[in-house]
Amino acid sequence: MQQKLQQAFVVNTAREQVWRLLWDIETVAKCIPGCEEVRTLTPGLSYQARIRRSIGPFLIRLELQIAVVESESPQRIRVTVSGEDKRLRSEVQQNISILLSDVDDKQCQIEIITDFRLSGMLSALGEGLLANQIRQEIDTFVDCVKSLLQDPAAKAHC
Repeated sequence: MQQKLQQAFVVNTAREQVWRLLWDIETVAKCIPGCEEVRTLTPGLSYQARIRRSIGPFLIRLELQIAVVESESPQRIRVTVSGEDKRLRSEVQQNISILLSDVDDKQCQIEIITDFRLSGMLSALGEGLLANQIRQEIDTFVDCVKSLLQDPAAKAHC
């Protein structure tokens, strides 16, 4: 199963501040639903993460490899994510692009584009269920990022 999702939103924060938040890996990881751990392998280039999430009737445990393939400060980040749940014999591959553009001096538009592929047992769940679940997780991530940018005290709550 393969799908592409895209979401754009505006925050009342300067682009440089958004850029700094995106590179605060541990804080951003707290915005990813089910992220239990993130480790920096090479700062700015490669990371590992462990995700534990329910999708439909399944509890997935993904060990993810994350590689930054493009970084143009403060405009664009592109990463690839790959991983597997050995128990469910399922694999995920994902390309994520985050594009930042100024709306004005104090507002920034953030656009997230994700293209993902699932294979194995998880892909048998059906495209509709998986797409809705992934869309909800992106919404949760977006809400958390908005909260962090609008209220730095929210760092502890995401």
